Amino acid sequence: MVANNNIIKKSHELVEARYNLNIWEIRVFVKMISLLHQNDHEFATYRIYIKDMIRDFEAENNKDVYNRIKVVPENLMKKIISIPYVSDEGEERILKTTLLSSITQPQNLKVESFIEVSFDPKLKPYLLQLKEKFLMYDIRNILRLSSPYTVRMYEFLKQYEKIGIRVFQVEDLKRYLFVEEKYSRYFDFKKRIILHSQKKLKQHTDISFSFEEIKNGRRVVAIRFFIEKNKPKFNSNKTSDKSDKNRQKHSPIFQELYPKVRDWISKEVLLQLLKKHPEQQIRNAITYTLNRITKGDVIENIGGHIVAMSKQVSLFDMVEEKKKEQQQRINKRQQQRKQQDKKKLLEQKLNQLKEEKYQAIDPLVLNILQTEEQILREIKQLLSNGTFRSLNIEAQAGSDYEKVKKMMEQSELVQGTVIGKVIKRVPQYFEQINKKYNSQITRLERQINMM
Repeated sequence: MVANNNIIKKSHELVEARYNLNIWEIRVFVKMISLLHQNDHEFATYRIYIKDMIRDFEAENNKDVYNRIKVVPENLMKKIISIPYVSDEGEERILKTTLLSSITQPQNLKVESFIEVSFDPKLKPYLLQLKEKFLMYDIRNILRLSSPYTVRMYEFLKQYEKIGIRVFQVEDLKRYLFVEEKYSRYFDFKKRIILHSQKKLKQHTDISFSFEEIKNGRRVVAIRFFIEKNKPKFNSNKTSDKSDKNRQKHSPIFQELYPKVRDWISKEVLLQLLKKHPEQQIRNAITYTLNRITKGDVIENIGGHIVAMSKQVSLFDMVEEKKKEQQQRINKRQQQRKQQDKKKLLEQKLNQLKEEKYQAIDPLVLNILQTEEQILREIKQLLSNGTFRSLNIEAQAGSDYEKVKKMMEQSELVQGTVIGKVIKRVPQYFEQINKKYNSQITRLERQINMM
């Protein structure tokens, strides 16, 4: 992918829009956004080559992938996206529009084929000439994400990376992701969406997160996410195009084996193994390693294990090798105990700093609510609807400010929601707090990540 086309930039409203796309629909849409230029004032017609999609997302080069990509443009023509916005009169409204206005594609899709797509003109305010309130990230962060929910979780949390905290009501988050019915039970939603996203973002992107559940009685009603920087999982050097042009045509054996080991060894390493060792020997090594993982064996370096096993002439007698690995793991754990204790202390200090930052934000939010009447009205309207309707804000005594303040004191969910709304509304007011805490938080996160 050309370096200039790595950046994705979209408005906050578009990030928080409600839509239901599968992973390849999201990939094509994101690819289109990457083709926009910073100085564009109008949309153009954008050409997407199938081979670029397969290469960028490291998909298997086969007929199934072609068929998946082939139907995406037509599907995107039919999909509706709902974008929340505030009118010039201050009314909260929703724009419902399609993503594409037109497409062209060959009748018989091949690897050399391309599709031509055009954005719906109504998306122009959310993609072009963005000066404020936008999200920007490197597309390479999401190339290895294979679930549409994980991509959206990345964008939701990346949006609040500088703040470090984001609170979502569970039902709102389900609604954003179109999984209200699919994962109606919180247990399933947590396992399939939250925990899965936590694992994949840590593995493949530049952010990671921890979270705590906010309960109303025994029921989890909201989630507070703590967002941390993570080491990028891609090479920032601008060499990808050159390596792509010089890449040799891979053999059918490589095409078969690489998808099985892509999470642990690079293409170059697998090519070298196939060059130096018999094919069956490498197959045995991969099968043996995957069987160990399936059985629950802990392998510290899976890629290194595959390489080592590929050099074994026979894998039928591995008892001694297993014993040796087990002893090495024991020794390593003993050596890591002190390091783990130190890491635990740093993590405690990090959580304390984040809590201090949160406590510093709270009085500032109250001050803003006292002085910014428009924001106070928006908060009151928010607390009068949806999840908070049962709390009956009008039953509270005093002014609007006193009503909101009392509700924040009575409910942690209300407090988190109000704080998140105010930060999003006037982020400039929180720059001093971010300046005070973010450098310390970043330094601790860096120390922890290096351990």
